[in-house]
Amino acid sequence: MRRGREQAEIGEAMAGQARRLRWKKRFAEVVRDWMNRERIPAPAHALLYGLSLGYGAAVAARSALYERGVFRSRSLDCRVVSVGNLTVGGTGKTPVTMYVASRLRRMGRRVAILSRGYGGSVKETAVVSDGSAVLLGPAEAGDEPCLMARRLEGVPVLVGPERLRTGERAVREFSADVVVLDDGFQHLALRRDLDILLVDGRRGLGNGHLLPRGLLREPPQAAVRAGLVMVKEPRGGERPPFLPARLRAPVVGFHYRPASLREVHGGGRLDTAALRGARVAALCALADPDSFVRTLEELGAAVSSRLFYPDHHAYTPADMERIAAASRGADLCVTTEKDAVKLAQLDPRDSAIHALAVDVVVDDEETLDKTLSTVAL
Repeated sequence: MRRGREQAEIGEAMAGQARRLRWKKRFAEVVRDWMNRERIPAPAHALLYGLSLGYGAAVAARSALYERGVFRSRSLDCRVVSVGNLTVGGTGKTPVTMYVASRLRRMGRRVAILSRGYGGSVKETAVVSDGSAVLLGPAEAGDEPCLMARRLEGVPVLVGPERLRTGERAVREFSADVVVLDDGFQHLALRRDLDILLVDGRRGLGNGHLLPRGLLREPPQAAVRAGLVMVKEPRGGERPPFLPARLRAPVVGFHYRPASLREVHGGGRLDTAALRGARVAALCALADPDSFVRTLEELGAAVSSRLFYPDHHAYTPADMERIAAASRGADLCVTTEKDAVKLAQLDPRDSAIHALAVDVVVDDEETLDKTLSTVAL
């Protein structure tokens, strides 16, 4: 009888967790929708727009303090490249960071990647990969640093709350002569030799408002800091109209090229042709899950169910139960490489999950390499 009560309590706890997760997902969907829309309910607009004004004032004050030298920007004993964006989420910072690091390494540079380690438990500077072995998992370092550590050979990956200290360790322990900051466009505390700004050619700058009314972390004119702009899925090959007229940096387009499907809980691989005509359960925890579904559909998949979680979601055994149940009617359950890093730590619960590996393809590699060469000398 006692065992029955314990099982009932566990079941009730799992049901409560599921309800909380549904409400959290629904709230996130509503807010994300509002942040993209021009018109929303008047009370919500008044609240969010008022908060945006306060946020904008804080951003402007911070920038002015750095420009006037009140806040100091520190330097590292190496070249520094940042990869970042003006909006929150969904522009491909991590894949482009890996791509840029790989290009610099081919140019003969000793490259290291620096990340904040968002979502990880590490509170001090730590080495995720020394370039040959992965030393930390996603629970400690976060999902994106672990993905970069697993994908990149010969490139150390470090995490830490202070990029200066993390960079100093990269120089000291790995003799890095170039460090790449993942999501570093707003990190004014560290001097950069090149800022690479990513923008989404489909979404642009959202509704043009600052957080939390819109998607913008900074006003659009902050783009003039960039030394290179990379546009994800550009429309028509033209310079996006939402970029400021004063921007003088070269602009190149890029897109993702799906490469293969890899078993999350095994070593098997499938060609992406396996998606053609297949019923697919799309599983991801991304800021822009619709872009993942769009990629699957462009490969010929019929997306029969969508298992979306908040960005950087920490998957649980209860999630695996739901994923297994939701994917039983599908031919394949497909997730992203970022999600696979965390899902691989859990019991698959009889669900065969595949991760879609993608490569970054740049439309004008000559311009990109010419720009990168300025920091590779």
